[in-house]
Amino acid sequence: MSAEVCPMDVLLTVRKLFQEVGWAESQGDQRFQTTSAGRFAKGMDVVVSFPAAYGDAWGELVRISELLGPAGFAATGHWFPEDAEGYGIHDYDAAGKCHCHHLYGKQQDWGCRWYTMTQNKIRLAHQKGCNLIFVTKIDGSIGATQRQESSFLASQGMRVRIVAMDEFAVEMTAKQYGLADDARQIFDMNPSDKIDFLGSSDKGFELANVAIVSYPGVHGHGWNQLTKGSLKEGSMIATSCVFLPTEASPGYGEHAAHQESGQGFFLHRDGCHCDHLYPYPQYRTRPKWGCRWFEMWMDRTRVAHHHCCLIVVTKQDGSLGKSQEGEVAFLERENMAYERVKISEFALMILMGK
Repeated sequence: MSAEVCPMDVLLTVRKLFQEVGWAESQGDQRFQTTSAGRFAKGMDVVVSFPAAYGDAWGELVRISELLGPAGFAATGHWFPEDAEGYGIHDYDAAGKCHCHHLYGKQQDWGCRWYTMTQNKIRLAHQKGCNLIFVTKIDGSIGATQRQESSFLASQGMRVRIVAMDEFAVEMTAKQYGLADDARQIFDMNPSDKIDFLGSSDKGFELANVAIVSYPGVHGHGWNQLTKGSLKEGSMIATSCVFLPTEASPGYGEHAAHQESGQGFFLHRDGCHCDHLYPYPQYRTRPKWGCRWFEMWMDRTRVAHHHCCLIVVTKQDGSLGKSQEGEVAFLERENMAYERVKISEFALMILMGK
């Protein structure tokens, strides 16, 4: 990827995909019925259920499916415009009612032929050994139609991978640019390299567009990518994060005394930063790595604030690590504006900026 790619542009582009836009209002090509039967192959990623609220993302899925073929995604779903073959046709179950009744509660003008066709394609994808993907809304919820699709999958004993829309939008974009494997490594929880890192230089912040000021340490591969990338001359991503992994690291095991700030950030006039970072009784003793790192981090973060958009990277569920809670508390008490970015979004920002 070119170093000219702006990380914030990447973020805005992928976030547009999981804005709720009805299929009829979407700007994408919606005249997509299904992946042809001959294209299903073992190991292929196949979307078997998709939330109708995300029309732009559906259009992007259609485009990538047609662009990349077997290397991209396939889909079993159907969406029929009024002039499409199959629109308005109804198929009936053993009780003599059309599928509209259990899908929507009553018969609908657009019919339910799409549902029969979808079921047939899901069976075929399963028989071919495809990886079945069930996409939910961002909050994990599904609509009435998806509940019926879920019931069908369960009745057939088919296992699926459940993915929320925001994460799936990142997966689509990563796959389009050949970054899917690298992005998946960043999503995973894994240890980082034990290399000292004291934050970007002043010049690094001056040249960057964004600064990562808080990062969840459980995603070690992403941390490695961030620290290595931020050290490159002209990098658009800098970071104020500090990592002192071993006793040989400068500042490891040291404690930094503090006083109450003018903004009232610190609650005690005596003691070290462990008081608010690792408070009793959650922590019975002060951590062996100390809190000098936090003083270093504050210094780097103040410099970053003068030059960059500040980014807090969260875990995929939006939660923070314990040390991150202290970092975010500082940002908010110092009135430093920042953007929260999930680890999946961060993966694209860091990989596409290479």
